[in-house]
Amino acid sequence: MHEKKWPVMQTALFLFAILVFLLPGRSGAEPQRTPELDRPVISLLPANGFELWVQYDEFNPSFDFFNYSKRTSSSTSLDKYSTYWLGGKYAFTDRLNLRFDISQSRQNATRASEPKHIQTQYNGYHARLQYIFYKSDNYLFAAEAGFRAHKMKRQDFYQFDLLFPSASVTVTWPGHALVSAEASDLAWLGALRGSAYLSRAWIFNIGLEARSVIVKARTTSQHPLIEPRLRLEGPQLTPWRETHILFDMGLDWLPSKIVTMAAHYTYYKIKRSGYIAGPTGPGDIEYNSNHQFDGYLFVHLNKHMTLYGHGRVSRRFILGDLPLAYNRRTNHKFRLPFGFLSLGAAYTF
Repeated sequence: MHEKKWPVMQTALFLFAILVFLLPGRSGAEPQRTPELDRPVISLLPANGFELWVQYDEFNPSFDFFNYSKRTSSSTSLDKYSTYWLGGKYAFTDRLNLRFDISQSRQNATRASEPKHIQTQYNGYHARLQYIFYKSDNYLFAAEAGFRAHKMKRQDFYQFDLLFPSASVTVTWPGHALVSAEASDLAWLGALRGSAYLSRAWIFNIGLEARSVIVKARTTSQHPLIEPRLRLEGPQLTPWRETHILFDMGLDWLPSKIVTMAAHYTYYKIKRSGYIAGPTGPGDIEYNSNHQFDGYLFVHLNKHMTLYGHGRVSRRFILGDLPLAYNRRTNHKFRLPFGFLSLGAAYTF
């Protein structure tokens, strides 16, 4: 089964076209510059300008606004999800800039059966070049190219429960890992972006991005009782490809030199090839789209240093943002909304 489509791009593109033709000229000095971070915006850094930022994201049950950890309808609950970020952007000229970031994510989950405690770690890498090919008083247009990649640290499990209709058996194999799991994804991307200055206090951003992704997710065992189960129920052993189309739009609001705000909406559409679906039953579904909302509050301590808070709400867990996490074994975890909060700091040189 596949979820219903919800087209959203046509209306927003039409709105942006109206803005292009009707927006009056902008006068005066450049507006207060809001930190760009990893946001889908066109850079306002001057030539040789550099922005450095750090950020910490966290989800835990104490602020699980959507009750995600209790509603997954499975034997596994998510206890904590966190990510540390280090990123930057350097402007070679006022038209050409490089954005980059590295991240480390951890998920702590509890299961009813062995392995009962799972700690998963992902490392992420991201870089993209942006070229601003059109600049005027009112509008900016840019093209981007780059890559994103994630790799999961290999996990070895030394206890495993085999579940039968009337009982379960805990299997051990002295000196051997019963189950090993690893995963990775690599995406090459291209994007087109536009910005419109609605006034000195408002900037409208819009973008369209395409990603070509290859995903690998392997969960294997050499044990004669476990290997047949994994072959049937675990992630497929062969890589598959995904095409992601992202449409985004957002607003930067700059009411003062001390406080600024930003909001972004991103729509993901995903098409998979070479993907082998698992056994299906009533209610089973493959998720191919997502809606993501981000909000930022920035406090500018001075013209160089900014502190900020960030929140994200996603309609379907982390679908699209972390491709390696989705496979035929984990897809049921993506049916529910999910969110987390972040704190960060940015410094502009």
